[in-house]
Amino acid sequence: MNKFLRHLLLCLGILLLVNLVYVFVIGGNLRSYEEKYLDCPEEFRLLILGDSHSNRSWAANTEPMRYNFATGSDNVRDMRMKFEYAAARNQWKGEKAVVLPFEPHLLSVYRETKQNNAANRVINSPYLNKHLVYWMPLFFDPNTGFDTKRFFLQFGKKPGDPDSDKFTRAHARSRAAAQFPASTVSHTLLREYQELIDLARNKGYKVIPVRYPVHPYYDSLIRLRPASIYLTNVVDSLAKANNLQVQDFMAPLANADWYVDQDHLNKKGSAIFMDYFAKQYAY
Repeated sequence: MNKFLRHLLLCLGILLLVNLVYVFVIGGNLRSYEEKYLDCPEEFRLLILGDSHSNRSWAANTEPMRYNFATGSDNVRDMRMKFEYAAARNQWKGEKAVVLPFEPHLLSVYRETKQNNAANRVINSPYLNKHLVYWMPLFFDPNTGFDTKRFFLQFGKKPGDPDSDKFTRAHARSRAAAQFPASTVSHTLLREYQELIDLARNKGYKVIPVRYPVHPYYDSLIRLRPASIYLTNVVDSLAKANNLQVQDFMAPLANADWYVDQDHLNKKGSAIFMDYFAKQYAY
């Protein structure tokens, strides 16, 4: 029995050592995703939710009472899990608001599968401590193998390799096809979006509906794409049913120099976006 226990402890020790090496060398997607949970302040006036459009648009924010909780690939369910966590943590007694993206691709069937639901479920598990998950990803992150492979593949890249995030018309066309594969609304996401709006209002948050800007060429593509047109009408109808006026920031940011790729603002674009936002909303 003593020999068995020694072997068991040895195996656990090796696993913990490997986990420690993984944490400090590779890190992994779950840990970087969870950092925003651990950094969430106990007081804020404005909460920003959404996917990479929201995240990049608010990248230049330095106001501590605004918290950018958006992350690439978040869908409506991810936003709800984050809102519930942040709202329960927030001790601010004054007026508060949440910025929600009212963008057509968020109701596309594409967003049912391209999302972070699994990561959010692990982070918000009632049986796991968030710090335990953060420091022991080898035990709780199912993507450690993928993250490890991606880490080692980066050493094979040449220093002169082009940045894949740069704008090209080919990337823009590919992105449009991926985000709007068909004129089919996800009724699951539509229902969950209504539930998120109701939840935010019940918690005392003003809902600020925003349509984030995209590269002018990409905008010209999706404005003519039948799937995008249909889903835009659906998301606008959702706003109207809730007495919300969507603020579209495309027109004042229709400058190709302000984008890092087809649908994400660069740092200069982010700063300009926030200036326009501040003119509209006092948060």
